[in-house]
Amino acid sequence: MRHWHILGIGNYGSFIAHFLRKHGQKVTLLIRDPTTFNNFNNKLRRTIEITKEFEPEVEISKGYQAECIHGYDYGNLIDPKYPNESCPPSLRIRRLIVTLKSHEFSKYYQRIFHRLSPTSTIVLLTFGLGNYEELMRDYYTFDEAIRPNIIIGLNSHHVYKKATFGSQFKLVHSGFGEIDLGVVPRRFEEIGEEKSDMNSQSEKSLENKDDNYENLDEMSSTNEKINDKTEELTNDNEDEELEDDTLNSVIKTFTRIPEFNARNVKYLSLINRKLEHLALNSVIDPLTSIYYIRNGGLLFNKAVEHIISPICEESSMVIRKHRANLGMSPSNRFATQRLIDAVFQICIKTCHNESSMLQDIKRNMPTEIDYLNGYIVELGKIYNIPTPINKFLINMVKTRHNLQTNPKVLDSLLK
Repeated sequence: MRHWHILGIGNYGSFIAHFLRKHGQKVTLLIRDPTTFNNFNNKLRRTIEITKEFEPEVEISKGYQAECIHGYDYGNLIDPKYPNESCPPSLRIRRLIVTLKSHEFSKYYQRIFHRLSPTSTIVLLTFGLGNYEELMRDYYTFDEAIRPNIIIGLNSHHVYKKATFGSQFKLVHSGFGEIDLGVVPRRFEEIGEEKSDMNSQSEKSLENKDDNYENLDEMSSTNEKINDKTEELTNDNEDEELEDDTLNSVIKTFTRIPEFNARNVKYLSLINRKLEHLALNSVIDPLTSIYYIRNGGLLFNKAVEHIISPICEESSMVIRKHRANLGMSPSNRFATQRLIDAVFQICIKTCHNESSMLQDIKRNMPTEIDYLNGYIVELGKIYNIPTPINKFLINMVKTRHNLQTNPKVLDSLLK
């Protein structure tokens, strides 16, 4: 039985925890506040419920462990039995899944990073891009040798909470998707070693589909899924103290759980898809937040179309330059008009949905704008490409948030 820790017990964190437990894995939830911790322990008796949309059956998983990491006291972590250890064995984290909001990641990782080692594995299922760079800068001084294994994930499952009181751990699985996992190489040179194979196989197959492929938001990348599912997950009786290959065990477990529909893909293929999502979400999320409208509100509006076009043009220049720097082949997939068309395809498909950023604005919560448009701005600085439109969108979203969360600012403006 493998031991997993999950940081971020919102919809997707609970979703992943449920199916890990269903398939016999040991799961510890790292809960950020005492109220939720007490509610999960006492009222919910450490259970999570998942219901498929329009189906009556309810799956209930139990047997979780839970820790409240609010106000962690570092001074009490030294175990007298292990005086030379930065963290006693009982507190070590072997496999960490992160489903937090991107802007929350560094803050809460600070409370547990000493519990991970270079043989640990982190699965980053955060929105946008930039958390890996943040991790390396803030905690590992850009030293690849001392960081844990890192897997960047892309999740397309749709999950929401039941509309009942105390429903944080009662979820509806409304859309079956997939989880793509890409292992971040330890050295940048490793990307170069894969470049020729990547370009000759994966990229060529994508390029051949580009000209006729309409639904860019659903395009998948090279599939390296492990097909051998004959081995039961519950038969993995490993010795946690001696284990030194958590990376392989994470990939094997994810790809063997049918409800995850997970795939192990090339790192560059994963980044390619993440960049595509970044380009599209950096249009839809800020505009729907600024105008306070659902995704469909961006359709059939000439004024909005005139705004979308220059956003996509600016992002296209930056992302194409970044792809070339990573060694990827040129792709029509990131042409300005192709991005514009994809934005409208998504808005048509999700016309009644509210973007995640708009939901944050409505709840007066900080947004993930710095990990969408902010990432494009940072890339623009690296490649000396001006990004005034993305900077403007960042300022507009942050202004909207400040006006709602600090009414005195608005009052002073109206005087």
